[in-house]
Amino acid sequence: LVENKGFNTVFIEADYSACLKLNRYINGETDNVNDAIFELIYFAWTTEEMKEFVEWMRVFNHNSDEKIQIVGCDMQSISDDKKEIERILINKNMDSIPDFFQTLNPPYNDTSKLQQALNDWNIFYNSFKGLEPNTSNLINATINQFLQHKLNNSNQYNYRDSCMAINIINYLDRNPNSKGIWMAHNGHISKTRYDYPTSFSYKTAGQFLSENLKAKYVSIAQTTNTGQFNAWKYIKGRPVFSVCEIKKAKGNSLEKYLSKYNAKILFYAYSKIHDIKKMKYTEIGHTYGKTNSNYKVKRYKKLKEGKFDYVIYFEQTKQTTILKK
Repeated sequence: LVENKGFNTVFIEADYSACLKLNRYINGETDNVNDAIFELIYFAWTTEEMKEFVEWMRVFNHNSDEKIQIVGCDMQSISDDKKEIERILINKNMDSIPDFFQTLNPPYNDTSKLQQALNDWNIFYNSFKGLEPNTSNLINATINQFLQHKLNNSNQYNYRDSCMAINIINYLDRNPNSKGIWMAHNGHISKTRYDYPTSFSYKTAGQFLSENLKAKYVSIAQTTNTGQFNAWKYIKGRPVFSVCEIKKAKGNSLEKYLSKYNAKILFYAYSKIHDIKKMKYTEIGHTYGKTNSNYKVKRYKKLKEGKFDYVIYFEQTKQTTILKK
């Protein structure tokens, strides 16, 4: 896509500020690549495979006039914003970071502290925004999103998905020559809307993007018939980072349907799949098996028409190699 189709932006399901150090690295800044990757925090990214991809992007940028950018679109943490703001202030010989970055700590359930932090940040931003005009807009957006997220507990997952979509659209609006790839969980990139009896509607980030970008947004799922993967499992009530395994797909599943082609890797048009409403597919997240509350995370989720545009199917996968500090 980069080499032949003009794609130049890689959006990932990681926080915006957490990716800035890594983006500077792939654009030639001297740094420790492992340190830059570890700022992404989540195990989906802190891998040897990600490191190989990052090094490929750095070499590509060194040899090309058409530069790739890596951009985080998520807003789950505020610690990465603190690090990036401190870097900016140090470079400008300033040290007036708002106090709440030191005093606001998990589980973020003190409403008065959160509201005060939001007020303090918006006052501080008036003087901060001119220091780094290329990044301050999205730093401001994700800090506001994080604090609003904690202030309003209802519909949290829907809110997070809407924020990821808004951040991608915001970046594209500010960088109109961008042509982006978004790497995220199938559940986020899918084009799905759920309407519940309580009048609450849940939309995935992919649905938000599809509504805004229309045909410019193409959703490509990834799935596997069998293999290993990394995930957290709760064993005797404690989270244990584990190598998990799924057996060959059975029953009326997407993976069973695609396995008939006997292909190690297959790129398949979603619209060509028959009886999609009766089918299920593998959708695994960061936790597998039973959760701490004894809820069992199942392998399969139901499919819907129009959920994706294409599917990349792997006959077998293996777990990623976690990057060592």
